[in-house]
Amino acid sequence: MVNADDTNTPKRQIGNLTALGLLLCALLAFTPWLDRYADAAIGSALSSTLKLFASVRGVDAIVSAAEGTELSIAPVGVGVTLAPGELVEPLDDLVERLGDVLIWVLTLLGVEKLSLGLLGSASVRLISGMIFLAAGVFIIWRPAQRVPRRIRTLLVMLVLLRIGLPLAAISSEALAQRVVEARTATAEAA
Repeated sequence: MVNADDTNTPKRQIGNLTALGLLLCALLAFTPWLDRYADAAIGSALSSTLKLFASVRGVDAIVSAAEGTELSIAPVGVGVTLAPGELVEPLDDLVERLGDVLIWVLTLLGVEKLSLGLLGSASVRLISGMIFLAAGVFIIWRPAQRVPRRIRTLLVMLVLLRIGLPLAAISSEALAQRVVEARTATAEAA
């Protein structure tokens, strides 16, 4: 049981905060609303990235066609061939590299969507919620007993995967929407 002198020690307060955090994680893990918001955020990010990728590929096709243009001039019998398309070669390289980066971004977003789908299934929600609940209750019920290091490591990994990944998806999409909408509004006003 808890000793009266042990209730206000810093170690006990950290234990109480940890237990409260684990119980909050249990609540978030049991409910599917975090997964729904994360799925919508990833879907929006995939959609906008696919549109950007299609636009970049279109620009790349136009720049590549312009790069191959040559101009032949033959005044008074002297032939000169100019290649103004060579001036856009650095732009073509830049657009191709941007397309390659966007392929990686699309791949990572797809992996994140797949991971969120697997981690958001009902069985994983139930199991992870039970683990968080059990760990929180254990810390409250047995405050003097330390949780073994491996179990703490597994709990941190589970928190990062089950709670951190959806929160990261939601926050990154919210940040992107704020930045993109602000820049779009500024560009349209100009």
